[in-house]
Amino acid sequence: MAWFRFALVAVVPTVAACSGASHSGALHAGPQVAITPASAPEKTFAPTNVANDDPPPKRLQIDWAKVHLASDADALALWQQINPTTEDLAAKLGEIPSNAAITKPLAQAMLRSGNFACPSRNISQTCTPVLELTDPPANATLHDPCLRRELALWSIDQLDDNDAVSVGPALVAIAGLPLPDLALPAAAFDLLPLGADGDKLTFDMAIAAHRAGRPVPLPGETSPAVLARLLNEHHVIEALQHLTMDDARVELLHALNDPQMPVAARLAIVDEVTRDLVTPLPPDIQAALQRATRDPNCRVASIAARATGATFRPSLSSQPVAAFRALCVAALADAPLDSFLDRGGVTVVRHEADAADSELQVLAPSELHTLDADALRAMAGTCVAKGTNSLECIDRDVRAEFGFKRGRLARLVLSDASQACEKNKD
Repeated sequence: MAWFRFALVAVVPTVAACSGASHSGALHAGPQVAITPASAPEKTFAPTNVANDDPPPKRLQIDWAKVHLASDADALALWQQINPTTEDLAAKLGEIPSNAAITKPLAQAMLRSGNFACPSRNISQTCTPVLELTDPPANATLHDPCLRRELALWSIDQLDDNDAVSVGPALVAIAGLPLPDLALPAAAFDLLPLGADGDKLTFDMAIAAHRAGRPVPLPGETSPAVLARLLNEHHVIEALQHLTMDDARVELLHALNDPQMPVAARLAIVDEVTRDLVTPLPPDIQAALQRATRDPNCRVASIAARATGATFRPSLSSQPVAAFRALCVAALADAPLDSFLDRGGVTVVRHEADAADSELQVLAPSELHTLDADALRAMAGTCVAKGTNSLECIDRDVRAEFGFKRGRLARLVLSDASQACEKNKD
């Protein structure tokens, strides 16, 4: 079976939606406002031993022929002698000889000594923070984490996969660095070796990265056993990109109904397990999908119901949560909606930024074949009860209020959630 063909959005740290609405009565969980990571540009270091017709003056007065690095202490002492700063970093690194007996001990000692968490700053003026790494201050020295981060990038570049295990704990720590640093953890993952040692280090680094809320760039050579553990024990969704039904059938069907698994991943699993299959579905797949039709998240329930050929009926309940649930499952499965709508029509209100441009119309059931795209997106977000006959749902910048009469949709109000966010921010 083909490998998973989908792109997963990286799980990043979130902040509460600025509207301040309580989610204690949420019908189903949805994504909160995400902090979008922005990484600082990688530095390009000067190559070592490059001939030049007019070479610049040397910064380092070191007799490299007499340098002997027998321990991390020796290497760290040499780093003190090199004493890189913000202004001369590239030049001094360029003077270090391309001699593995020097570069590897320097790199290993630097990585093992740690302290690479460069602070970040928010560069966004909107309700969604956008973070970027700060630049090293002009007077930065070896004690500055932003300068040390650049030295870590240089250090990883001096090593190969045979050296990875010797700095394994350092690579795990780098994998767990806080966002928005993307480049340094990615470089650490690129150093992973193959084989049993690589699998163990991959496992530890993946867990560290996942706990930090960052993308986990798993190597394609990672063993299915390690990938299955990462998926089912730690919910590392990137493992899905390398697992197939042939080598992890039980694990994938379990993940399909794991409520701790992100919704996007579970939907991708449904798509994969039902791809190219003929009816009737195999019993284990049928059972997993049948269970998913009862999932609290209506997006999961809707796609599972459609895959099993289920029929969709309104609940006709006086409770808005039950009525909304039935509507949500049907709408997201593209089922006919006539029986879910109030026979007197649905009052649809769209609030624009300019109140004068807001629209109000009453649509008969025969005219409302599908819900507005914004309403569909909102109902898959976070929903809370509002009054006795309605629910309000928010997905990022879309807000929708669904009002019910005797279990059928009678009113739909759409608005821009980002406006409230900006007001609260002010």
